[in-house]
Amino acid sequence: MNNDNGDCDAASRVREAVQRHDGVLRNFLRKALGSREDAEDVLQEVYVRLLQREKQEAVTDYPRSYLFVTATNIIRDRRRRERVKEKAYRDPLVHNLEQPERVDPHPSAESAVVWREGVEIVKGALQHIKPVYAEIFSMHWGEGLTFAEISRRTGIPIRSVERYAGYALAHCKRALEKRNW
Repeated sequence: MNNDNGDCDAASRVREAVQRHDGVLRNFLRKALGSREDAEDVLQEVYVRLLQREKQEAVTDYPRSYLFVTATNIIRDRRRRERVKEKAYRDPLVHNLEQPERVDPHPSAESAVVWREGVEIVKGALQHIKPVYAEIFSMHWGEGLTFAEISRRTGIPIRSVERYAGYALAHCKRALEKRNW
């Protein structure tokens, strides 16, 4: 058997697996994620991975298992990233910068000055990173947009948006820590 036939056979088996298992996989993802939109995102990612690995034996010999294991791994990765984001979001430093009234609804003059100083440090720090990182930081922590909303608005993949926001946050935190804020 030559490679062209093997490639055609693998592609054919992948196509057949997608047709055969799409409905049940789609339902599984909707139930697991509780959101049709999230399920569609994960489904697309599963199919991209499937296409990237279509010639591997596990994909062609056990396509249903491959699809569900891949989907489960993607869900696990997303949940892990969400926990990391939530932990960062609960960071008092972030809350102090974005909405100081949460910490103290009636800040003293001294607290207000300290808060403004922190904001100025962050603004300065944002000037020393790539503009796209600073823009995403501002859209998320300033405007309150979700990473998905930023991704749709900018056309930047959501994973990149998350990474850029994380980089910008870490950079701002370092700047604040250097100033003992």
